[in-house]
Amino acid sequence: MRNIIIPTLDCPFPPAINPYVKVAQQHNLEWAQRLRLVAPADSQHFYASNFAGLAARTYPNAPCEELMIVADWCPWLFLQDDDCDEASVGAEPAQLAAQARQVPPNLARGCGHG
Repeated sequence: MRNIIIPTLDCPFPPAINPYVKVAQQHNLEWAQRLRLVAPADSQHFYASNFAGLAARTYPNAPCEELMIVADWCPWLFLQDDDCDEASVGAEPAQLAAQARQVPPNLARGCGHG
């Protein structure tokens, strides 16, 4: 077996994380459960996925409410991707297009605008 050497990656600025990460993570789990995106039995796995942590590192200076929006967006995107990759919808362009057309109205309803 060949050894692979991974070089050190130097980052020119210090790592930052949004101070609201824990609030966003709890909100994210409750949001996903409320929308039935995650079954109660999968709650620990969802929480450990730490989508809010990803959002908190991407937006270290965002206000709490905006961080929660980004944190909610992350698992929704991953679930959409999984649906397209792992379900039959990804192999059916017409079905995939119909599903994609539903995204804006569904988002508007989720925000109380539809």
